[in-house]
Amino acid sequence: MASLRRSSLPLLIGTVLVGVAAVFIATRKAPVPEAQAELLVPALRDSLDKVEEVRIVGAGNKRLVTLQRADAGFVVVERGGYRADTAALRALLLQLADARKLEAKTARKDRYAALGVEPVDQAKATGARVEIQGLASPISILVGRTAPQLGGGTFVREPAAAQSWLVSGSLVVEREPERWLEKRIADIAPARVQRVVASRDGKSFVLVRSDASSMKAPGGNSDASAPVAAEAAEDAPLVLEGSNPVDMAADGGAEAVAGALSELDLVDVMPASAGKPPRAGSVELVFMLRNGVAITSRAWQVDEKTRLQLSASPITQPDVDADAPVASGAGASVAAVSARKDEVRSDKAPAATDASAKASPASVKSSAVVADAFNQQWQGWTFVVPPHRTRGLMPERSALLRQAENP
Repeated sequence: MASLRRSSLPLLIGTVLVGVAAVFIATRKAPVPEAQAELLVPALRDSLDKVEEVRIVGAGNKRLVTLQRADAGFVVVERGGYRADTAALRALLLQLADARKLEAKTARKDRYAALGVEPVDQAKATGARVEIQGLASPISILVGRTAPQLGGGTFVREPAAAQSWLVSGSLVVEREPERWLEKRIADIAPARVQRVVASRDGKSFVLVRSDASSMKAPGGNSDASAPVAAEAAEDAPLVLEGSNPVDMAADGGAEAVAGALSELDLVDVMPASAGKPPRAGSVELVFMLRNGVAITSRAWQVDEKTRLQLSASPITQPDVDADAPVASGAGASVAAVSARKDEVRSDKAPAATDASAKASPASVKSSAVVADAFNQQWQGWTFVVPPHRTRGLMPERSALLRQAENP
């Protein structure tokens, strides 16, 4: 009898295990087809235009990014209120609005960290809490790791709920303020640049289009406000004033200057008061555009990072001597320029056919409007630009010439 009991014990244990497994399978929530799954935040899709603020909070309950609605779009509070990339913000909100609960995951606190949905008040939390303000009921979601091994999706949890979820979509929450900035600073096509006056530590030189290289300011001095006698062809090479194209270095250094403001994006930004140019070592370039606008850039380096300030002014003004310095336009709020993005990022005013003639009131007004739009975007800011832009924004005269002719 004892032998019979011993022989039946493994069978009994196996039967129990099979039963437990059957119960587990029967009670486990299988993944739901995405089309049938419940929305993560049902109220968000129809309320995107009511969002007033989005906060991203990281480990230690530290607020990392605050995107706040302003008069004409969102701004990044941690960057002094500079314009936010509204397309990127909208993409994140739409991802959250479209996310559906595919599968219930752990509700155990000791397993949250594996999914990245532990409370962010923990010092080593790996997830991020996204808070959305402005709706009838504020939204708060802990966004954890993505799950490519499960065919895509992201682990999330509402902070007040124990249950975590695998939701559809790869939700990537950027945690650095600079990642949320509107990147494009300017986009001036190189062909629109007719003349560049460069100044560095008391020394200056001038770059002009080759068929206008004999043109100089009255008295033989380089003067950014001096009129140009005739407009060179857009495809004419840019050369040092008084030089020929054959004198210029073959690596395109001069054209790098002409293209310095083309598709120019920022890496970071700070208020101008926090990033002032040094007394020595900065380079000032005055770009004379074909549309009657002069853009002044001042670039310098701090810790091997290139910083940049920009301003604009009309080249010719009514009842003002052409040789007199031109003042920059008055500044305005960031929000005011957002509605005129096309004007701000490229030189849209019509080109003058004879820059030496006194500009008509209409053309001067058009140039002034463009210059003012530029200033509304740029004034009050110091930009950090990509390293590859340094060559065009901080040129050295000797590097622009063929090596054999360098002094």
